[in-house]
Amino acid sequence: PRDLQQESSLEAMAETSPLVQEVERGQESCTDQLKAKVEDQINTILPTDSDKGRAGMLFATCLLMFDGVTDGWVFADLVVCKQWPVLGGALAAVVLIPQILTFSMLYASGMTRWQDAWQVLVFPVLGFATYSCLDLSPTLQQIALAITCVSPVPLVNLAWGWKDGKLPSESGGVWWEVAEGLIEGPCSAILTLYACFLTRSPPSFKFLTSIIMSFTSTSRAADKFNNFGVQRGLWDHVVGSLKQ
Repeated sequence: PRDLQQESSLEAMAETSPLVQEVERGQESCTDQLKAKVEDQINTILPTDSDKGRAGMLFATCLLMFDGVTDGWVFADLVVCKQWPVLGGALAAVVLIPQILTFSMLYASGMTRWQDAWQVLVFPVLGFATYSCLDLSPTLQQIALAITCVSPVPLVNLAWGWKDGKLPSESGGVWWEVAEGLIEGPCSAILTLYACFLTRSPPSFKFLTSIIMSFTSTSRAADKFNNFGVQRGLWDHVVGSLKQ
């Protein structure tokens, strides 16, 4: 019995010794170590779940808004600068139709009201009306057309869920992002690439940015749809799309 006690005490000392702990840490992958450090920093800066939820929602809102702005840049460039109204109209259609379909689905499911249709219509109507009815300079024409592809839905969802750090289930916020990424993202990226092939030149900065944002939006939507209903940390929420 005394020998067994000595062996158990030696094993306990070995498990808690700094050398053994250092070896075990060395066996961890660099990704795990980086993840642990980042999660520690996140927990220090954002101590509560509500804070983490707000940060995740703010990150997603910025990406969605910037994606809409870059699509609007390309749409305006195709119509005003390159004089390709048909291709520009196709790009605007693949941006706006998924929003209309999503609103129709949410309305049929009782998750939204007719009064909320302004979120889908306000910027397209304002942009097209300004472009068609006013005598604008080419720069203002591009701005008017660019805002037609921007949706206020991410901002509305951010304001709706800011208090608790998460969207209520009746908001349908996840379906807006899934439709944005899985329908609009691939189509707009293909049309933008097609426009680059027609010019037979490397893509400009605005075209390249739009393509990257479309791919990012598609990856995030696929990751969110694949992990729907799963509770994840802020690290997995942000980096999950890169893994996808």
